Amino acid sequence: MDDRDRGFGWGLVIGLAIGFAAGVYLSRGPGRTPIDNLRLRGIELSEGVRRAVRDPDHPVRRAVADGWSAAQKRWQELEAEAGHQEKPDG
Repeated sequence: MDDRDRGFGWGLVIGLAIGFAAGVYLSRGPGRTPIDNLRLRGIELSEGVRRAVRDPDHPVRRAVADGWSAAQKRWQELEAEAGHQEKPDG
């Protein structure tokens, strides 16, 4: 083993140590606060949507119900159209 091989090994070990230390510093540093804020904001928004969909008087709930009704009506129309079409001879 010559000096170049040992130098590469030590360089790799030192590089890993520096990379680990930088990762620990950055994960605890100022970048954590925005990430935590985004996570909390996402949780708040999802809770608000759940409440809106559960409340029968909320406009979002009515819009979802209207959408389901329209989809069911269209499904029935399409089934009726498909039933009236001639089947090809097979």
